[in-house]
Amino acid sequence: MMEVLVNRNRLLRLRALAFVVLALVMLALLADLYWLGLYTRVLALMLTPPLLLLAAGAIWMEASALQSFWVCLLTLTGLVIPQLWLMADDLQASLHGLLMVPFLSCLMLEHRLAYRINLLMCGVVLVVALLNNPCLEALRAAMIYLLVMMAVAMLARMLLQRQALLHSLMLHDEVSGACNARHFSVVLGREVARSQRARRPVSLIGLSLEEYGQLLHLHGAAAVAHFLADLVVAVRQEVRAGDDIFRLRDDLFVLMLPDCPEDGAIVLMERIKRQLDQRQSPAMADMALAVATVTRTPDENGVDLEKRLTKRLAKQRRANLQAAAFVNG
Repeated sequence: MMEVLVNRNRLLRLRALAFVVLALVMLALLADLYWLGLYTRVLALMLTPPLLLLAAGAIWMEASALQSFWVCLLTLTGLVIPQLWLMADDLQASLHGLLMVPFLSCLMLEHRLAYRINLLMCGVVLVVALLNNPCLEALRAAMIYLLVMMAVAMLARMLLQRQALLHSLMLHDEVSGACNARHFSVVLGREVARSQRARRPVSLIGLSLEEYGQLLHLHGAAAVAHFLADLVVAVRQEVRAGDDIFRLRDDLFVLMLPDCPEDGAIVLMERIKRQLDQRQSPAMADMALAVATVTRTPDENGVDLEKRLTKRLAKQRRANLQAAAFVNG
C-alpha cells in the first residue's frame, strides 16, 4: 500500500511538473509574439502562464477536491476565453491554442467531467467560428477539435486501465491470485480498528501447506501454481463477498472474516476442509494441510491476532505429525 501511495504522489508531482514546463513554453511563446509585434495576442495570452503555475501549485500541494476543481476550472477558463476572443482574427492559431484544453482537462479533472467539458467546447468552437468564418472552415475547426478530444480520451482510458492493472498486481499474488502480505497488513489494521469501534467480531482462518518444498520437488512449479490458484478459487466460492484470502508466505494462506464470530469461523473452516478434500489434484494427494482459526478478543490488536493464529497453526502441524506417526507406527 505504501508503494501505491508513493506512485500516486509521484504521478501528482509529474502532473505539476508538466504544468510548469507548459507555463515556461507559454512564456517563450509570448516573448516571440512580442518581438513579432503581435501585441494584441500577447495581451490576450498574458494570464495563461500564471494560471498554469497556479494549477501546478494546487496539484503539488494536493489541495482538497473542491479547491482543486475550482482552480482547474479557472485555469481552463483563462485558457479558453482569450483563444475564443482571438478566433475572429486568426481561426487556425486560436484553434491550435484551444487544442491544449483536451490534454489539460484530462490531467486536471475527473475524466467524465473532462469529456463533458470538451464536448461543450466542441460546440462552442463551432458556434464562435461560424460567427466570423465560412461554414466549411468552422466545421473543419470543430471536427479537428473533436478528433483530438477523442484521441486524448482513448489515451486517457488506456492509461487508467494500465494504472488499475498495476494497482491490482501490487495488491495480489501473481501465482495464486490471492491478495498479498502487504495488502493483508493494511486490511487487518483497518478491520481491527473497525471491530474496536463497532464492537463487532473479526476472525481469521489460516491454511498452512506442509512440506511445500517437497511439493515443488515432486510436481514442479507449474503444477503447484495451478493447485494454488485452484485452492484460492475453492475458498472464495465458500465465503461471502466481503471476505478474502491472502497469501502471506509460499506455504501460508489466511482468510479474513469481518463480522464473523468464532462459531461461524469454525463452521466455515470445516466446510473449506471438506471442499478441498473433494477436489482431485495430484498435488492435493501429497499435501498435508494444517487449518486453524482465531477470533479477535477485546483489546487485541492485529499483530497479536496474527501471532495467535501462527501459534495455533504450529500446534495443528505438530498434531498432524503426531497423527501421521501414530498411523505409520
